Amino acid sequence: MRALSEYKIQFEGLKQGTHFFEFKVDNQFFEEFDCFEFDKSMFNIDLSLEKQSTMMLLNFTFTGSFSVPCDRCLDEVEIDVEGEEKLIVKFGNESFDQTDDIMVIPDSEHEINVASNIYEFIMINIPQKRIHKKGKCDKAVIEKLEKIEQQEENKNVDPRWSTLKDINLEKSIEMAHPKRKTSKQRRDKRRTHYKAVAPTLASCSNCGAPILYHRVCGECGYYRGKQAVDKEVAL
Repeated sequence: MRALSEYKIQFEGLKQGTHFFEFKVDNQFFEEFDCFEFDKSMFNIDLSLEKQSTMMLLNFTFTGSFSVPCDRCLDEVEIDVEGEEKLIVKFGNESFDQTDDIMVIPDSEHEINVASNIYEFIMINIPQKRIHKKGKCDKAVIEKLEKIEQQEENKNVDPRWSTLKDINLEKSIEMAHPKRKTSKQRRDKRRTHYKAVAPTLASCSNCGAPILYHRVCGECGYYRGKQAVDKEVAL
């Protein structure tokens, strides 16, 4: 991960206020995250960091493109990606339940590496369909696909499936997509806090039995040195 050291921000020496940073992303950046499917990738990231006394507000704006095989004709297609994302960085206890938009770092920390955040923000904004615009696909491949489809149609088809022939697969259909996709890294960070925590117990000042704070003793019925519940009447 030495190649990602350029994405570190030394915020300890920054004054309170807004500061601006620029980063570049290419194929080598994605390879650091074991992502080798992109080619000719180039992104520009503009980051505004607003430093406050107890937190930092990071606003990411990115634009760029990469090349991948077309899902339809397997020819190379250039995909444009752009987006804006926000991240809140708080100083304090590491056991705080982090979310997709909030990161907690110790008070003793003096720098932050935004490489993983940039990678996640780009990935969740990549379109699910990676295809050429209509008419731009390799014509020879499309003709072969159409011939195969025609041959399949000429075969004897179960009448129960015959109505499927009327479906126009080329028609643009709006599909439901998740507004935000949570990465595996963020999901696993959140799950580390899903654990049972033992309650803190105190001793009853009257009988010495273990009790929860601000609770009446279940053994003798005392609370803060006074009889709050008559155990014999309760029984």
